[in-house]
Amino acid sequence: MDVPIIVDRCIDYITQCGLTSEGIYRKSGQNSKITSLLETLRRDARKVRLKEEDYQVDDVANTLKRFFRDLQEGLFTQDSAQAWLKIPAVEDSTERISRYRRLLNSLPVVNKATLKALINHLYR
Repeated sequence: MDVPIIVDRCIDYITQCGLTSEGIYRKSGQNSKITSLLETLRRDARKVRLKEEDYQVDDVANTLKRFFRDLQEGLFTQDSAQAWLKIPAVEDSTERISRYRRLLNSLPVVNKATLKALINHLYR
């Protein structure tokens, strides 16, 4: 799978331990735990095993949010940022959807896979 391991680990943990929690992406976790977890995941995410007795759902959810916030390019890339922002102004819904599809299809493979994983997670 092309999804970064950090994203995959956090989504798996939240799915297992937090889907019944209300407002998991609105609540703040402990800043020190979030910073520490993100550093640990960045060092070697493959070795990290997130366990309920070690991490609160809010800490992991905020770690995921910070990971995305810290991305230099973002999921939608700087090259296409203006195109993304112009689409909502397109009045014809068929044309608007067509433009969204083109932009989504132009994303790098990792970005597209990550976006798909994130949307599926948020849908659950």
